[in-house]
Amino acid sequence: MAVNQSEFNWIVVEGTGEGEHGPRRFAVLVWISRTGRRTRARARPSVLSPADLPSPLARLVPPWLPILSPFALESDDRPLFMAVLYDLDHPDRRPRAVEVEIEHENFDAASFSAMTAGGDLQIHQLEVGDETARSFTIAIKARSDDFDVELYLVPEKDVLAFGERGAPRLRQGPVETAYVQRPRLAARGRIELAMDDRRSGRRERIERFTGDACQDRQWLTVTATQVKWIWVQLRLDDGREIMGYVMRDSGPGRWASPNDGRLLGCGGWLVEQDGGLRPLPRFDVSSVEKYETRTDRGTCPTRFAVSVPELDLHVTLEHTIAAPFVRMKAFGPMLDAGIWEGPAHIVDASRALAGHCWVEVMNAATAQLAAR
Repeated sequence: MAVNQSEFNWIVVEGTGEGEHGPRRFAVLVWISRTGRRTRARARPSVLSPADLPSPLARLVPPWLPILSPFALESDDRPLFMAVLYDLDHPDRRPRAVEVEIEHENFDAASFSAMTAGGDLQIHQLEVGDETARSFTIAIKARSDDFDVELYLVPEKDVLAFGERGAPRLRQGPVETAYVQRPRLAARGRIELAMDDRRSGRRERIERFTGDACQDRQWLTVTATQVKWIWVQLRLDDGREIMGYVMRDSGPGRWASPNDGRLLGCGGWLVEQDGGLRPLPRFDVSSVEKYETRTDRGTCPTRFAVSVPELDLHVTLEHTIAAPFVRMKAFGPMLDAGIWEGPAHIVDASRALAGHCWVEVMNAATAQLAAR
């Protein structure tokens, strides 16, 4: 029985542009999520039907039985659009984020193109040309009080599927996902961001921003609530990409090390320069426990030890912005929840490596009831 069924279009970008006083480094996260119905309880008497209840409870109640409740349930099934800007030259600055609902008529489920009602957040997948010379570009626009980003992404490698025999379906413990990826895209665009003193009204402009990106499309079914994982991707300067994850049971709680908990699954992949895909079944990533930090949400890793025995490779990564928590409405309005995710840099490696890295840390035990 599914606890959560979701669909995501997830893009991360990292690069450098020309600022007013020299080069400036930034990363951008953009994602659109469809999570089904998100329900909020309001304190007023109402009559509910079993269909209004969460699926485990609804199965226990006859479908014809009305339910008198002191609470009214309000639901929202609109897709969500999120954009996050990371200022990598100022790691003391927290990620700047905006997240809004998308009206159904402004969302194309086939391409996951979308636009918010006011046009402040947009993502479009553009194909131009004929059958013999067709080009593909992802255009992104994200505007908020804190920043204004315009990016154009062009794939440098074909779409890949990570399941057995090239199928997109993966299963690990209570999680089943159909997972496809564009492992590398060339990025260009511009960025504006508000200065720390917003009262001045000044904004810093970054022109000629260039870098690289990764795009994931994921269809996710979760059948248990106690899940946590560490997921990493390295886009190396030599033209290869390494991706992998470790998933555990989150039963030990929010204060336990990310390395604690029953192992539910792990795996990794190498994408060669020519786009060839090689599974890395012995891939491992763990938190370097001496660098873990306690936050108001629980224990958060800041350094990560990546081991790839198939490549005789060991890498230590560190989040460039420590404990980069991003709250997400996708977990529902009744929960104050999110994910620690953001760009990372290589601290040490068993051989010379350079490139852009990303680390995502999720622990279901860190979710809290939202403030009323």
